[in-house]
Amino acid sequence: MCGNDRLEMLGTACGADPARGDTIGVAPLAEWIAGSLFCQKESDFDQLLTALEWAVDPDGQSSSFDDVPDVICMAWEAGKACQTYLPAGAWTVFRTVETLGPVCIFAAGNHGEQGAGSVGLPEGYAEIPDLNFSVGNLDDSSPTIKAHATSGRGPSPCDNKLIKPDLVAPGTKIRTAFGDGYIKATGTSVAAGYVAGTVALMREANPELTASDIRKILSDTAVDMGLSGKDNVYGFGLLNTAKAVETAKGLGSSGIIKGLVRYGGTPLDGASVELITAFGTSSARTLPNGAFSFDNLPTDREYRLRVARFGFAPFISEQPIVLEQNGEHSALINLKASVYDNVEFDQGWIYGVAEDDATEGIWERAIPIPSSDKGQLIQVDTDVTVDGEYCFVTGNASSADDPAGTADVDGGQTTLRSPTFNLRELDEPELTFYYAYSNDKGGQKGGDFFRAQISNDGGATWTDLIRTSVSTNGWKEVSLKLNDFTSSTDNMI
Repeated sequence: MCGNDRLEMLGTACGADPARGDTIGVAPLAEWIAGSLFCQKESDFDQLLTALEWAVDPDGQSSSFDDVPDVICMAWEAGKACQTYLPAGAWTVFRTVETLGPVCIFAAGNHGEQGAGSVGLPEGYAEIPDLNFSVGNLDDSSPTIKAHATSGRGPSPCDNKLIKPDLVAPGTKIRTAFGDGYIKATGTSVAAGYVAGTVALMREANPELTASDIRKILSDTAVDMGLSGKDNVYGFGLLNTAKAVETAKGLGSSGIIKGLVRYGGTPLDGASVELITAFGTSSARTLPNGAFSFDNLPTDREYRLRVARFGFAPFISEQPIVLEQNGEHSALINLKASVYDNVEFDQGWIYGVAEDDATEGIWERAIPIPSSDKGQLIQVDTDVTVDGEYCFVTGNASSADDPAGTADVDGGQTTLRSPTFNLRELDEPELTFYYAYSNDKGGQKGGDFFRAQISNDGGATWTDLIRTSVSTNGWKEVSLKLNDFTSSTDNMI
């Protein structure tokens, strides 16, 4: 893909603007990468191999699998005839790609006005009929719904037999991404984006599906159009995302891991639950009844559960969980009280409250990136806990070379608030924490303040523990006897 085709395809696949609640893609906020191929010259085998190698392994680490994509969506041409600059063996590369996991989806080209046999290559190449799954452009912008005049048509120009495209999807005057905004775009690349987004949802619903499984589901669930059965204008018919995803859920050998998180028999709401495998980590939050669930899990790997909630000791399962085909594992996890948090796990802190008005420097959990001013360290460069990485920061620079004020607090206050916790059973509770604070640089030296407060009534009233405008020049330890400030309850923040 070259130029705006990339944005238009990505927009229909996964485009979304969370800030405005604006969704234009089938799989909003799915992770993606984009690349260009054959933009400045004719098709080149070496360039194709390099691009596909990068696409299936973006981080270049053959030992990691969480970066392998679910789908590779392509809109490029390999010449105008079946005898191209690409050797015949080049097409077997796509079989290797799909063996590694991704489904290959091709736009069917925009030469439909040339009539029959106008589908492009590689989507029309007859030697790989099961791999070059191609998508045509359906024009549903007018009362008469039909294939757009420019949508590539079969049969394959290579053997005059292979029926193409395989599917059609909306691709005419579609609102999609363009630059920093939106555009009404037309083309098979736009339509192919819808299919790519659908594949992402199918793999989310059932990670066990092979590329062949997915192609069959897409074909079987399509809404037949044109001539009965597969034809050279509409393929198997119109993409049916809802039915394809629902069908995907019912296939394969996936399983379920679910459970309850409690303390002393009482369900714990909002606990962070992580499901860990060698292939990556999935996250969930417990519901008010303490329940959590991870569905459609592959059965060919070991799982471990990690549970964290502020006010309780983290839980990590001692033995791996192995799912049987279509099996279900239920876990009952009883946490122990322990008010300790080294920030290495998400324990449910709240980033921001209604009264906040800061425009920059909002609290977040991150690995700190240092900043300095005239050789003096401003934001710390390491976490304070032994063997730790994460801490809470008010904004984070993109690199250590950024100016000291790049990610500082601007425009007002920003608040970091703990979940509620129980201190009722402790006679003399003490609080120890570390903070690093800078307030002696910029145009308002000493004009801001840092404050730590405590509440024993769930946030209705607050008592100051510290309030300071003095820079710490690095991490500073604070230890306080809480009985000097407030009484202990089971509703502390």
